[in-house]
This record gives sequence, C-alpha cells and structure tokens, in this order.
Amino acid sequence: MISTKNKLVQAAIDVFVEKGFSGAAISDIAKKAGVNQSLIYHHVGNKKDLWQKAKNELLDLIPEESVGKTSKTFCEFVETVVYHRIDLYKQHPKLLRLIQWQGLEAADNFQASHPLSPTRWADTIKRLQQVGEVKNEYPASLIALHLHSLIQGVLLNTFDLFTQHEALKKEIYIRMVIKETVRAFSV
Repeated sequence: MISTKNKLVQAAIDVFVEKGFSGAAISDIAKKAGVNQSLIYHHVGNKKDLWQKAKNELLDLIPEESVGKTSKTFCEFVETVVYHRIDLYKQHPKLLRLIQWQGLEAADNFQASHPLSPTRWADTIKRLQQVGEVKNEYPASLIALHLHSLIQGVLLNTFDLFTQHEALKKEIYIRMVIKETVRAFSV
C-alpha cells in the first residue's frame, strides 16, 4: 500500500510538471492524490517543501555520479557533460520539464546542490583552468553557464530544427557545440 506522503509526492510531480510551481495549487495536488488538502501540510509541509520533495524524488531515480569530474582534458569534460545531460533528460523527461519550470520561476531557493547540477561543473572547470587546459579569462561559473545554455538549445529545440527523422542533423549540432566550446575556452 502506498503511503499518503508518497501519494502526495507522486501527485505533486505530475502537477508541477504540468503547471510549474506558481501555476500549481495545493488543492490540485490533493485532488490528484485523492487526499484531504490539510494532509499535505501534515505530511510534507508547505508548497515549497513539496516542490523540493518532488524534485528530489525524480533526482533519486538517477544514480549519483560525478559526471566529468575526473576528465583529464576540457574536450573530454565537455563531451561527457553534453552527452550525459542529453541522455539524462531523454530517460527522465519529467525531470527536464521540472527543471524547465524551475528556470522559468527564476527562484534562487529552488536551485539544487545535487551532484549532477550544472553548478557543480564549475569545480571541474576551475581544476582544468589550474592545470592549463582552460583559459582563465572567464570565471568557471560563466563557462559552465555557457555550456548549460548550449545543451538547453539541443533539449528545447526552440526553432524546431530537429524532427524525429533528423537525428543526423541533431548529432551534427551536438558535435558543433562541443567543438566550438572546446575551441573557445581551451588554452
């Protein structure tokens, strides 16, 4: 039998994925879970707590690993991060949608410290700067942001450039992102 807390978290995932944090109502989550609204506050706390629990539930599905952390070269790091992130969201589309909502909500208090978080990429980039692999003229955090933005371009497919039948075109773009990022920031 599924616990009330688990029902609430699963319902919250679905509602947050569909509507984001701001658009989701506690009453929607309670209704989807089939429980009294007051039980949310009893079992999980407030809406912000529920958002974090929903996100953590999705993140817990992913094995903890330090993607790219042991990379010897910047090229190896970029390739590892790009392909891992694309595969991760392909396997976990609800997580991608929740992260997209998080970006739209632009709330600092939603940022993650999970080992897979792009904020962790800066540590590896700093290490690669120290060993002379990456230019020092840009802060590591901005290089990580740049890389994350390029990956989002692939994932969001904003210009509808990659249809289901154009896998080759998408792969060409991914290779271009990797090559040009490495060229721009490598020493």
